[in-house]
Amino acid sequence: MVKKTEITRELALSIARTLDVSVFERKSSYTKDDAQANLSGRTHYVDDSTLKCFHSRIMSARYTDHGMLFAIVESVAADYQNKRRGFRFVVFDLDGTVVNDRASAVDVVSTSAKAEKDMWAFLDGFDVIAHYKKTLAYKADRFKARAAEMARVAKSLKA
Repeated sequence: MVKKTEITRELALSIARTLDVSVFERKSSYTKDDAQANLSGRTHYVDDSTLKCFHSRIMSARYTDHGMLFAIVESVAADYQNKRRGFRFVVFDLDGTVVNDRASAVDVVSTSAKAEKDMWAFLDGFDVIAHYKKTLAYKADRFKARAAEMARVAKSLKA
């Protein structure tokens, strides 16, 4: 088994500063409030209107890897009529992007404990450093392309 790079608080803070965001942290002792406070401005996934639309309830919420990831377990409608419910986990990166293959509503598990167990299994195998290395490289390339386009447009402007 490949040894994962040790994640430190300093590394987490450095990556967050580079992305111009803060690391995740406990912001409330109430699960939904904690998820909403941490993910606000990053994703609409846990906004009240989204939760209502998808008949979702946040069962647990926590940050991991020194705040580099945020994980929730949610109860969701397992059918379009909301007659059957199930549980699934969702893991977000600092940008609010879902990093796991989220189960569809029909593939949910029957208990929050099972969803939480699946979440920890996913997190144990997830290479956070590789994820952010890829994310930062992609963003750096996008910024270079945007900067080149800005320079081109600036040159074309007549003063």
